[in-house]
Parts: sequence; C-alpha cells; structure tokens
Amino acid sequence: MYLPVHNILSNLSGGYHHAKSNHGEGFCFFADIPLSIKSIWQKHPKLRILIIDLDAHQGNGCSSILGKDKRVAILDMYNTVIFPRDRNAEKLVSYKVALCRKTRDKIYLEKLNSMLSKALDEHKPNVIIYNAGTDVYVEDPLGGLNISEQGIINRDEIVFKAASDNKVPILMLLSGGYHKRSGDIVGRSIVKMIQKGILNY
Repeated sequence: MYLPVHNILSNLSGGYHHAKSNHGEGFCFFADIPLSIKSIWQKHPKLRILIIDLDAHQGNGCSSILGKDKRVAILDMYNTVIFPRDRNAEKLVSYKVALCRKTRDKIYLEKLNSMLSKALDEHKPNVIIYNAGTDVYVEDPLGGLNISEQGIINRDEIVFKAASDNKVPILMLLSGGYHKRSGDIVGRSIVKMIQKGILNY
C-alpha cells in the first residue's frame, strides 16, 4: 500500500501512552498516538499499524483506546510491578512481554527479537509507531529495569533494522526517560544507526 510519507520520522516529544480517551494520566495529558492514527485513517482507513512500546511502563492508554481495533497491533514490553498496573488494558495488548524488575540486557533483547519477529510476520503492518522510552535505563529513577546504555542502543537498532528489512515506515517517539543521560543516549543511538546505514531506506 502506498503511503505518501517519509520512511523515518521522529518527534522529540510525544509518546503519551497513558492518556485515555477522556482524561490524562501518568504525565500524559493527551493521547497523541491514537489521535495521530485516527487522523491518518481519515485518508487511509485500511492502514495497518504496529505500535512497538518499549517504554518501561505499560502503555495502558493506547491499548485501552486502540486495543480492540484489528487494524492495530500493540507490542508492549514493560515492568509489571510499576505504574500503571492496568489489568483491563493489559488484556487488549496483542503482543505482551511482561518483564520482571531489574531485567538485564540479554533477556530483554532476546525477548524483543522474538516478539518483534512474530508481530511483523503476523500483523504485516504498513506503518510502525515506536515508543522508544529510555526509562528502561539502569540508572533511571522510575523504570526499575537494568538496561545499559549499550542495551538501549542495541534495542533501537533491532527495531529500526526490522523496519528497514520489511520496508515499513517508522515514527519514533521518545516517551519516558527521567535520567540526565536520557537525551544523550537517544542521540548516540541515532548517530550509531546513521553510521551503520540502518536509516537509509
């Protein structure tokens, strides 16, 4: 399906994945991802979307609003013992990866590789929206996971390479990240992918 957009876009804010259709929640004051998708659907109603939510927190707003729509699949990897622990929204996640507190790089990246391949093969998306939260970082005060800086860089590479290999346009949103190094980690990740040519498709 032809979609007149660039292959790679990034929003230096965004990823407000806790906001519900009628109220804000968890630092998220409006549901930007569902609003963006529904705007796209006005011109392209058959478009299939894959939301890859790798923020440390469960993206309960997105799944509550979009989880029943068959045009959308949600891959959500999150720490199960931190906010929001929204069990009703959790049931609407297509590809759920519930992580234990202090999960480290090896297990995290293995689970991502496995579930991402499954989601792409089954859902066959026309567009990917990537919620690239850096609150998974080991020193982040809110995420409760033990992912290193290199682990985050590897994670982003996995997602963007999968998009490139499948020729699927991708929108990256920065989402959560509450450590002073968060911005630097994102910058280093993007530079590494540029150097490797992963973003050239």
